[in-house]
Amino acid sequence: MSCNLFRCLLIPLLLLCGTVASAQKQGQALIDSLEQALPTMQEDSNKVNALSTLAFTYRLTNDTQAFHYANQCLDLALKLGESKGLGKAYNTLGNCNKAISDYPEALRYYFLALAQFEKGNLLRETAIVHMNIGTVYRPMGYTEKALAEYDSALVIAIQLKEEKLHAQLLGNKGVIYFSQKNYKEQQTVNLQALAIFRKIGDRNNEAWILDNLGDSYAIDDPEKGIAYHKEAIAIYDELNNPAYKATSLMNIGAIYFDMAERDSSANRTKLLNESILVLKEAASILEEMGDLEYLKDVYLSLSNSQSLLGEHAEALQSYQTYSQLKDSIISVEVEESIAELETQRVIEVQEREIEIERLKKRTEYIYIFGGVVILLIIIVLVIISNRKQRSLNKIISLEKDKSEKLLHNILPEAVADELKAKGQADAKQFDHVTVMFTDFKGFTAIAEKLSPKELVSEIDFCFREFDRIVEKYGIEKIKTIGDAYMAVGGLPVANTTNAHDVVNAALEIQEFMRKLSEECEQKGQTAFQIRIGIHSGPVVAGIVGVKKFAYDIWGDTVNTASRMESSGEAGQVNISDSTYTLVKDQFTCIHRGKIPAKNKGEIDMYFVQSKVNS
Repeated sequence: MSCNLFRCLLIPLLLLCGTVASAQKQGQALIDSLEQALPTMQEDSNKVNALSTLAFTYRLTNDTQAFHYANQCLDLALKLGESKGLGKAYNTLGNCNKAISDYPEALRYYFLALAQFEKGNLLRETAIVHMNIGTVYRPMGYTEKALAEYDSALVIAIQLKEEKLHAQLLGNKGVIYFSQKNYKEQQTVNLQALAIFRKIGDRNNEAWILDNLGDSYAIDDPEKGIAYHKEAIAIYDELNNPAYKATSLMNIGAIYFDMAERDSSANRTKLLNESILVLKEAASILEEMGDLEYLKDVYLSLSNSQSLLGEHAEALQSYQTYSQLKDSIISVEVEESIAELETQRVIEVQEREIEIERLKKRTEYIYIFGGVVILLIIIVLVIISNRKQRSLNKIISLEKDKSEKLLHNILPEAVADELKAKGQADAKQFDHVTVMFTDFKGFTAIAEKLSPKELVSEIDFCFREFDRIVEKYGIEKIKTIGDAYMAVGGLPVANTTNAHDVVNAALEIQEFMRKLSEECEQKGQTAFQIRIGIHSGPVVAGIVGVKKFAYDIWGDTVNTASRMESSGEAGQVNISDSTYTLVKDQFTCIHRGKIPAKNKGEIDMYFVQSKVNS
């Protein structure tokens, strides 16, 4: 069975509040009782818990109400100022944002919750947030990051003997193993989880695991897989839980499609009709709930079944719906936001590590002194023999060259020299730099046509050429994010030519991509189309991290340059008014007028055509 059909089809866990929303009647009764009691409750931790539970219970049926109570929960927690309450409020907002597939916001709140729970040494709550972060990384395709989060939580769950949490994490790991086609490992962890859920009487999560086993067993025995899914549906009907029933129907529809694809007899039509029937039922439920993450996969499966049945117009319409939903959930902007959030989290963790290191300094001084004494003894012994001395000098020289080469490959030369001289490199304000962003238009569509190896090879080929071009013009490459490329002129050594340098580099990149596109068209291949955005202004630059250095820049100038790229057009170099003012005498530009940019209002933008008199 295709991994692409199933990698996002497994049911999300009930995370912080157990199974309060597992039965619709029980959920409504809980809502009624809490809303009735809320006006008379004192402003304490009990009210924080009540608001959190209301938000969690509403999150799948009424996101407006969910956010209403989640924000009230945060306001009260901030007023009380307790780590546990703040962590619960942030975690609740993370759950609400995940329910509407806003992954960057969900991660932002989960990281805030994690910081509060770690601060209060609240182990169980910390484990739950690690699990929640894993459930955000998983649908984004970051499987290794998701597994790492699940393993972090699993260590705590086993330590605390939390059976339910232990089983939930095993089930989540099973989801990852399935996406990696490691079916035996998936079945092993899911059977362990199933035994625990049945032991503690957790029917909702029992059904979730039955669904996961249905997917796995269907690979070799479709009928057995369908039987597991129908067993799960019986439980969801018993609990009156349409949300999770929809995912079971979705999985059954995909199994029927796979059976039909392998069946050349008259039975194929019957199997395809069965597939379409259950997929439409699943779509109806998910559309009513507004669950975009799973709805997009339903429409992809529906398009496949309709196409195989010969209903080509319907298949095209279903695929267009899938594509629109996918683009609304996963975009380059979303990936950039997640990368920024991860960087903030790394900085917070490293700051705590630095504080711990300061407390250990006295002990370190003793070790350093001992190390110096040992080093002096070694040097004296080496001096005894000229031959040994020459050999040692040669080795030291070679190792020094290797380390310096590695350091200069990671950091700009001036920053690396400062780090070697002082043991640290200070963050610096640069009043005038020029930032460039590039991005491939239609990347998702092209990526789906290539194998992972081909895709990486294509991106690597382009980015190697970009590296050569920016180095030619003395521009500093900062980083790549997926298929986006970021570079900046005017640092770490300030200059007055950075705007001209960056525009020259952008035009050369544009020409390289144009020639590459022509070559691909001659071979009948689809080529990447590039958007380039440029903006000039102030930034702060410095090193992020302690063990793994990364040189990065921050400030509104970076955000505006990103908007120049996203507001541009394929094949064009789009610059802001501030950059245009600096380069207008040397380049021919076309004024586009005031163009709306997300979170920036209207900005004067220009397309760069060529050098003057070129």
